[in-house]
Amino acid sequence: DASERASYYFEPGYARLTPSGGGEASSLGRWLAGVRRELGPNWALTASAGQAHVHGSRGTMDTIGGVQLAYSGSRLSSEVEWAKSVQAVGGGVQTIDSALGYVRTETQRFRVGYQLTENSRVSSSITRSRSSGIGGAVGTMFSLSFEKELGLHWSLVLGADDRRSKSDLGISGRGWAARA
Repeated sequence: DASERASYYFEPGYARLTPSGGGEASSLGRWLAGVRRELGPNWALTASAGQAHVHGSRGTMDTIGGVQLAYSGSRLSSEVEWAKSVQAVGGGVQTIDSALGYVRTETQRFRVGYQLTENSRVSSSITRSRSSGIGGAVGTMFSLSFEKELGLHWSLVLGADDRRSKSDLGISGRGWAARA
C-alpha cells in the first residue's frame, strides 16, 4: 500500500540572534514540509520545501528545501543530498557592516557507510556548501568516522574532519577536528 511506504512531516522553527555590546537583533521564522517515501526495499527518497523569513535590518523571505536519496543494504549504505536553507552566521569579518545575521546556503552532501560487524560501522562523507549574503563563502568538509554500539543506550563514535573554506572577500582557511 502506498500510504504505508510514505511518511509526512512539518517542521516550524524560530531563532533569534542578539549581538552582545549593542547592535540590532535579528530573528528567523521558518517552516518546512516534507515527505519520505520508500522507493523499494533498500531505497528511500525524502523531499521538503518551505519558507524562511528573516526579520531585522535586512529582512528577507527565502524558499528553502531539499532532496535526499538514500540506499541501505545489508552492509553498504549511502546518501546523496541537496539542500537550500538559511543559517546563522556571525563574528570574524570586521570589514562587513553587519557581521551577525542570517545567510542563504546551498549544500550538497555524499555519504557512504559500511557495516563491519553487527555493532560497528565505518562511514565517510564529503559536503560542499555555498553561502551568499553577508560575506558569502564556499566550504568543503571531508569526514571519516567509526561507530560502535556498546550497549542498549551507549555507543562510541570516533571521527575526524578536514575543513576548507574561502570567502567572497578572498579570506581562506583550513582546519580539522577530531571527535570522540
